[in-house]
Amino acid sequence: MKTKKHRIATLLLLPLALLLAACAASQGGDPLVAAWEALPPQEISEADIEAFRAAARAVRQSEEFRIKAMDSPEFAALLARLSEAEDADTVQGLMPRYVRINAELNDASWRVVSLVMVLLSLFLLASTVFFVLYIRQTRAVHRLRAKMQMEQAVSAATIAMQEEERDRIYKELHDTIAQDSRSALFSVRELKSRLANDDEAAALLRHVEAMETNNINNVRSIIRNIIPPDVMRGFTATLQEWADIFSAQSGIRCTLCIRPDVPLESLAQTQRLHLFRIMQEALVNVQMHSGSEECAVLIRTSTDRRGREAIAMTISDDGEGFDLDDAARVEGHFGLRGMRNRVAVLDGEFRITTSPGGGTQVFAEIPLHLNGGG
Repeated sequence: MKTKKHRIATLLLLPLALLLAACAASQGGDPLVAAWEALPPQEISEADIEAFRAAARAVRQSEEFRIKAMDSPEFAALLARLSEAEDADTVQGLMPRYVRINAELNDASWRVVSLVMVLLSLFLLASTVFFVLYIRQTRAVHRLRAKMQMEQAVSAATIAMQEEERDRIYKELHDTIAQDSRSALFSVRELKSRLANDDEAAALLRHVEAMETNNINNVRSIIRNIIPPDVMRGFTATLQEWADIFSAQSGIRCTLCIRPDVPLESLAQTQRLHLFRIMQEALVNVQMHSGSEECAVLIRTSTDRRGREAIAMTISDDGEGFDLDDAARVEGHFGLRGMRNRVAVLDGEFRITTSPGGGTQVFAEIPLHLNGGG
């Protein structure tokens, strides 16, 4: 940081140094004026005049003279006469005009140099400000990217833990409650066959049997919802199977449309699992909140905002809809948060379009990494 400050200070002081150097150069002694002042006050010899003429010719051959001659023809003509002066009277008569015109040209040159230096200073100052702002913006972008990567990592870890917990709960339900319910149902049926002549007991056992059957069906439904799907078996078939199960369980007709050019079977396992869970959670929300009689799932190829090939999934219903701002303020909307986190883990885009009475659209778009990670 200290080195950068020194560099910036050097850039700002450079124009000032150039300006001072130009000032010193413009205020330096003129060789012709020096030759004039060196002439003796009385009895100027031919050798003195020749030395003066030599000084005048040297000035005419200089680059500074060429520049001044272009600005002032009068100055060029005056210097030509001085370089050919024959006597002291001619020199004494022309030199005051030379000094005046030369001073005017020096002042004009000084003003131009000053303007150039000021403009250069402003340019360097603007460049420095731009550079500082660019560095700050770059650092802010890097911090934002690091934060997003950290959030994605946290979301990925959280989702992985959720999937592990789903698997554990599924196994416990299957090995305990489901097994016990089947055993109880078997016992009830055995008792019902033994007490077939007892109408009151048989009626009670039929009621218990219906309850146990319903419990088993509920447990199976819960297990089906939480068990990690076999997404590698055939992803298209898995999605269609879930849409059919949803329609049968909820009574809401679900239409699944997958465009022919969508390479679902080429997706990585992680991508398949997240897409399945997003579709699953969105349909659960349709069943619980929409009041709709039908819904649709559209899966198609797309190009995301960064120009990458992507897969877009849209779950739509024509139900009641809701106020998205109100939903964001209410705690417990873990379904929406979970879907958003899953899309973030895949470096995609997630959005919801809804309004009270206007139905709901859930949109998830993920970059298409064929046979890759996700």
